[in-house]
Amino acid sequence: MLREMAEALEMLTTHRTLLVVLEDLQWSDVSTLHLVAWLALRAGPARLCILGTLRPVEAGHPLSQMVYELSRKGACRELSLPPLREEAVAAYLATRVPDGVARVPPRLGQVIAQRTEGNPLFIVHVVNYLDVHGWGQGGGIPPAEEALTALVSEVPQDVARLIETQVASLPPADQRLLEVASLAGITFSTAAVAAGGELTLEEVEERCAALARRGPFLRESGMDHTPAPLVTTRYRFVHALYQDVLARRVPARRRVTLHQRLGAWEEQECEGETAARAAELAVRFTQAHEVRRASQYRRQAAEGAIQRSAYHEALTHITHGLTLLKELPEGPERRSAELSFYASLGPVLMATQGYAAPAVHEVYTQAQALCHQCPDSPYLFAVLFGIWGFHLVRTEYRSAQAHASHLLHVAQRGQEPGQLVEAQGALGLTAFYLGDLVASRAYFAQSVGASKGGAHRGRAPLSSQDPWIAARAWEGQVLWLLGYPEQALQAGHEALTAAEELAHPFSTVFALFSLAMIHHFRGESAACHAQAARQVRVSEEHGFPFWVGSGLMLMGWAMAHQGQAAQGVQHLRDGLALRQAMGTASSWPYAAALLAEGYGRLGQGQEGLARLTAALEAGATTGEQWCEAELYRCQGVLRLAHGQDPQEGEACIQQARAVASQQQAKSLELRAALSLSHLWQQQGKRAEASALLAPLYGWFTEGFDTADLREAKALLEVFGA
Repeated sequence: MLREMAEALEMLTTHRTLLVVLEDLQWSDVSTLHLVAWLALRAGPARLCILGTLRPVEAGHPLSQMVYELSRKGACRELSLPPLREEAVAAYLATRVPDGVARVPPRLGQVIAQRTEGNPLFIVHVVNYLDVHGWGQGGGIPPAEEALTALVSEVPQDVARLIETQVASLPPADQRLLEVASLAGITFSTAAVAAGGELTLEEVEERCAALARRGPFLRESGMDHTPAPLVTTRYRFVHALYQDVLARRVPARRRVTLHQRLGAWEEQECEGETAARAAELAVRFTQAHEVRRASQYRRQAAEGAIQRSAYHEALTHITHGLTLLKELPEGPERRSAELSFYASLGPVLMATQGYAAPAVHEVYTQAQALCHQCPDSPYLFAVLFGIWGFHLVRTEYRSAQAHASHLLHVAQRGQEPGQLVEAQGALGLTAFYLGDLVASRAYFAQSVGASKGGAHRGRAPLSSQDPWIAARAWEGQVLWLLGYPEQALQAGHEALTAAEELAHPFSTVFALFSLAMIHHFRGESAACHAQAARQVRVSEEHGFPFWVGSGLMLMGWAMAHQGQAAQGVQHLRDGLALRQAMGTASSWPYAAALLAEGYGRLGQGQEGLARLTAALEAGATTGEQWCEAELYRCQGVLRLAHGQDPQEGEACIQQARAVASQQQAKSLELRAALSLSHLWQQQGKRAEASALLAPLYGWFTEGFDTADLREAKALLEVFGA
């Protein structure tokens, strides 16, 4: 019969090529396989091609044996199909609904491709499963994407039954081994499975090797060399759905016991260095119902994520940790653990939602209440630091000053050097906003000096940015205001270099902002734009919206300064709106000065003056005075430029001089003197202008290539001084 069938097929190829397609060869009976083999091995010529499709089968299956023999004799070639990509899955989905792509929810193709790993059989079953639940050809309105994603996370019954049938064909010992392996992970070590305590390591190695040779469950995935000197084999489930089905077979009591054993083995494997695997261990001990250990590892994982500026990851760990703690009885232990999570949650929310976001206020309100119940908590300083920062960005400067003083007291009492660095930095920044620039410089210098040599660098900072970098960057801005342009630029570059060496994105963003500010102060618009643009790019990449807004504002100033006034003003407005949407009010008066200057370039002087008036009123209310001199100077310049009373304009500039002199802000005093000198020059008061400008110019010892000092020198030469 085989010969007659072969000859019949060959007769059909006499006048034309014949292609025979056999689908699902894995379901073939033995007679069909014999026919395929007979045809493949015939020596006579024939224009005949047989194309068979098959799913992976066990090594002992007749089909597997046939393919092996034909391949060995060169009579066939096996083509392994790659998994379907997302685009192919999306195209398939479009064929399953009446009106195609319009009915396919966004990202569903990606979700299904990831869940099924591109396996066509599983894709079909998953889509059938979704169809039964109200999507696709079944009609009705498709559920929301979130609901579809949840459905895809389940294992369709057809797939589960298929896998269960395959598992049932295995010996009981292999079934139990795979169940333990499924709890160990999609990729696992034989040592981990042996830690389940049901088989010896030698038995696990032998059985896993046999399963990988003959079945669809496992494939080898390299060697595992820890803990030394033991060397074991690593395996991976061929598909995540196999792991899912096997894990669900494990009874609840046995599952908890196995997770406890696996957790203990994983801790031992880490040899005390658990930070890198804290997230895994947190999940493991959650499944083992060991709440204390699970929450400890969640906190450790969150701290590691904060260290890497992975704030959204940190937020996930903190949220899970706080949920776990609800299972502990009310008492000191639980309150202390909650406080530890809130101490980390505050900086995370500041970085991702803004320093003054309502969620930040809520977190620190709860944390402060816990502090009263845990007066000796090691997290007291961290919480107080967060509360200080919250008051600062809301322009509640007197309250912030009180909290900063309390921080210093707590740090001195605890004799913790790292806390002293943070406390002095907090005092320095508060003094800066209040306009006490000399004190601010002293505090920042102490903070920088206290962490000399990087002793406190690289740890998870309380403010989401490295304290030395923050102090040095702020010190740079203060140095310019006090009249040291070169020292300011050096400080800015040092802060950025340190941030880049630390590879800490949030610190890098702040260092970029400070360096851009220093270039802005120095009148270097191109350099300011370059640093601010980079700041925006890094902030967008890592999800720091507050610093996106700050960067846009500096980019806007630079663009307006370079002749692109309309675009610059728009950038300024967008950046300011973004900051204000996050509840941030600090530095708003200075932002108003930048915007007023931009409006002046557009010929909209009245709009600019209105902004400056509002900014001065806000500063008088909040006490933010570091930029008060510049606000008065800009107000005077705009009044003079737009035909208002010259005496009022001059009075504003004189007020700017007086404020800058009182604050010892030599750079702002020089800038006010320049504006006044130009006015007096127009009025024929060259001697008075020279007498005003010469002593100020003579005070400076550096920065003579900066815009303001070059302008002062040029004016003095005109005056003959």
